[in-house]
Amino acid sequence: GRDQLDPERDARHGRLRGALDLAKSLPFLKAAQPVVRAMAAETIACASEAGLAELRKLVADPLAGPACIHALGLKQDRAPVPALLGCLSQRGAPEVVAAAARVLGVLRVKEALEPLRKALQSAQDLNLKKEALWALVLLNCKDAGAQLAGFLEDPDQDLRFRAALGLGLLKSSETKGLAAWLAKDRHSRELAVWVMRQTWDKAEARKALAAVPPPKDEIDRKRMALLVQSFGDNPGRKGRK
Repeated sequence: GRDQLDPERDARHGRLRGALDLAKSLPFLKAAQPVVRAMAAETIACASEAGLAELRKLVADPLAGPACIHALGLKQDRAPVPALLGCLSQRGAPEVVAAAARVLGVLRVKEALEPLRKALQSAQDLNLKKEALWALVLLNCKDAGAQLAGFLEDPDQDLRFRAALGLGLLKSSETKGLAAWLAKDRHSRELAVWVMRQTWDKAEARKALAAVPPPKDEIDRKRMALLVQSFGDNPGRKGRK
């Protein structure tokens, strides 16, 4: 009923009204539901400088930290950067470290480059690897190409795709491993072709495409033909149906 406590509704209502009782709102940062913590943090961040100050105190908190870090990142608040670097270097709760990695990338904090590369290399947490990898891309870390290429055959599809997309955005030369993607599923193949278009010599790309057996599915064959055409004429594939 209406008399029951609904923290998600209360957090949303406080944000829409534009009025905020900071003392009453802070406990929602440690609510059991992640969505409530996220909404509370965003509401507090938008309310006042005092609210931002409270969020900064909680960036390392295992429960409230990820929501607070995300909200501070949305505000482009650089005041907690030293604390975020500390979270990344000291490896606290995985969710906190992953959030810190993401926001340090969004804020383009160059001092985070080495800690991010170390996290990408040695972290056991998959989400942290993903956030560290993408933060390096946001920081335009061209030296990380070999590291990213090491994830092109990772079992996790999202990590593989992030690595491939990152290599393309960085215009890295470490993309030869993508030739094997041309014989994989359609999504992998088309992402590989996009990256090759950014980083490969056109003649080499045409040669790699010519070496791929035509897909069995008719739609996939047509899509492959379009990919080939995108690199110009390819005599080696003429006549194939």
